[in-house]
Amino acid sequence: MKSFFKTRHSGQGKKIIRKDFVERFCTKFDDELHKDSTQKFIRNFRIPNERELYGLLIKSFVQTQMNPDEFIATELQIARNDNNDDYSQSSVGRVDFLVNYRNVSFLIEVKVSRVSAVSAISPLNDAIPKVIRPWGSVCKQLNDISEERIKNAALKKMEKLALMIYLYVSPIKSNKRANPCNKHEQIISYVDGSNLISENFHYEYFREFEQPIECYKRKSNSMDEDLDTMDASGKINFYGFSVFASLCG
Repeated sequence: MKSFFKTRHSGQGKKIIRKDFVERFCTKFDDELHKDSTQKFIRNFRIPNERELYGLLIKSFVQTQMNPDEFIATELQIARNDNNDDYSQSSVGRVDFLVNYRNVSFLIEVKVSRVSAVSAISPLNDAIPKVIRPWGSVCKQLNDISEERIKNAALKKMEKLALMIYLYVSPIKSNKRANPCNKHEQIISYVDGSNLISENFHYEYFREFEQPIECYKRKSNSMDEDLDTMDASGKINFYGFSVFASLCG
């Protein structure tokens, strides 16, 4: 079983609080995924998507906070940066979470993607692999949100935080050796070679389970890496996960 947390680019100003918040969240999220009740549910149901992880995310944020009185909100509708002074005429975006931590309000967007732990990461025509495409979109989504529209309800200091969570899986009957840590490093190498998000990539967390979780694959068509090659039995192994954190804006 392997795990690690690393700081990439800590930035300026509130970097200690940023690191503390992200590292605490990753640890609490890891704890939640390791609970017997969580793993039993996944085994008996299927590999989770973003909505099915929502409860674990909320529990992890609550446990991350230092004070039980600190506030959390979900699914906030906030105006976008469209240079319109009339709020009623502004286009509206949505943020997954607002989490108060110490003296900072974090505006957080989360994306979850499943990645094959055995197959190569394939690039798009422009050489940007589709596995990091959601990461770029979530950063753009946060950058489009207007902080002015929520500053009266938030704490004095605000941060926009994108959390990209990758779940590493492979077919039960695959004869290829699964290496989720290698896949984690491959994703980083693609990010470093792209101007899409590299300058905003600040923290990374990786966890490989001691034993993979055997569960059912999702039935719907997927844009994720090579999941169309999953075996016909519908069973896959869930090996572990990564969390990549980007400070946006």
